[in-house]
Amino acid sequence: MLTLEEQIERIADAAVETARSPEPGSVIATAHSGRDVRRFVGIAAGLLIAAALGGLVWLLSNRTGPTTPADQPGTPAQQKPSTLLPPNEPTVTADPNQIWLAPTWLPAGVSFEHAMFEDGFAEMQRYGDDGRDAIVIWSGASTASPIQTDEVVSLNGVDWSVQQIASDDGSTSIHMGTADFADADESALGPVEILSDLDREVLFDVIASLRPTAATELPLPPLPMTIDPDTGVIVANATVGTGTKQLLVATDGVNFAMSVDGGGGGPCRLDPGEFIVGCGAMGPTPNLLADGSEAESLVWGVVHPDVATVAIELSDGRTITAQPQDAHGFSENFFLVAVPTRTGGGTELIENLTALDGSDSELARNHGLFPEPTGNATTTDIAEPTR
Repeated sequence: MLTLEEQIERIADAAVETARSPEPGSVIATAHSGRDVRRFVGIAAGLLIAAALGGLVWLLSNRTGPTTPADQPGTPAQQKPSTLLPPNEPTVTADPNQIWLAPTWLPAGVSFEHAMFEDGFAEMQRYGDDGRDAIVIWSGASTASPIQTDEVVSLNGVDWSVQQIASDDGSTSIHMGTADFADADESALGPVEILSDLDREVLFDVIASLRPTAATELPLPPLPMTIDPDTGVIVANATVGTGTKQLLVATDGVNFAMSVDGGGGGPCRLDPGEFIVGCGAMGPTPNLLADGSEAESLVWGVVHPDVATVAIELSDGRTITAQPQDAHGFSENFFLVAVPTRTGGGTELIENLTALDGSDSELARNHGLFPEPTGNATTTDIAEPTR
């Protein structure tokens, strides 16, 4: 079945392009939970948005350190971290004057994941269900093209265009949008887009419960889609060529928006029981690779304090190692490391992402930084938010 993130990957890509102008050849990809990184290659600096924006991507939309398949060579026996990490003190504060369009009712099992915003552009919320994205809500963003309308449904006086999105396995997701949402008091909030794989009638009940909500009433304070020295803190650094790159993060206490040297940053987090998750990558400028020579790419992520070394195993037999860092004092640690690449994408040589303890014993191994989804699913063409 097509994952929600795959369906909104283009939205995330558009977010990256509109939020900032990244270095030529850079790629942005982030994850928000250990289970999701395998699906979330997209959110980045401008909206979901990593360097994230590498996030909708949330995507938007969602991806954290994937667990390694049982048949993956070298997979260690199931291990558990020595401790469950406590939440962090948020580095962001919710603005009481910032208004969001949030559901007042959710079905059992569906809960708030995170919120991200770009001032004057868009607000995005993600709601998950046992490791999968159930609902992504964008508000305040215009769209590059109208939603392909299969039908129009009126919910609480608001007309919604509804598009059914079919996956190769026969399952469907729903893409909905309205040009100008207004509550019962006619408080207009502008365009709204929703992508969901909930059952149709359940989703309609959620949408009927949408109400303008102050940012201070959301379960976690919204994260900025653009991370800079004013909105983020430095947690790690790496030497690239003759220069130094810095990993900036902002946190709502659970999720981290991450960016290298500032710019768009998407959400990523280490879920309970996980040791390591890859969160983002930035490739080199294309002209460094014009002659087919090798260049350096940057990759980054989050690890449990039990992890003493991050080993990045390459497909040509080489292994790049790095020690986790945390220059701020969060519960989690971070890695930022340069790896060789021969393409503009920057991660094609990464075979395994491995976490080692202080005795160099393997704690966890993820196949690739962002494992490819299985099956023959293809990305669905969905209207992309633009400035």
